[in-house]
Amino acid sequence: MNASDKELLLLAAKAARYAIVGEVDAMVAQPGESKAGGVVIRNDRGGDSLWNPLSDDGDALRLAVNLGFTYGIINQGDVEATRRAIVRAAAELERGL
Repeated sequence: MNASDKELLLLAAKAARYAIVGEVDAMVAQPGESKAGGVVIRNDRGGDSLWNPLSDDGDALRLAVNLGFTYGIINQGDVEATRRAIVRAAAELERGL
């Protein structure tokens, strides 16, 4: 995960009022299969969860819903661009722009 993505994720998590527990640059889900890192947040069940709406559709959708984003942000057919647009919009909310 590069520095600019890390900054976007941290700002987006703050905008969504998630409790940030830590950061993970990358992880191995199974031998030979690595996954993108992300931000570790406190989940609604009191545990910790890896959160990365740049790479996870569910995290991106929950972020959009939690922040009340409308469907105008959706880029049909390009899931990666849609996730990035959601995270960037959340980061901009936190920056106050």
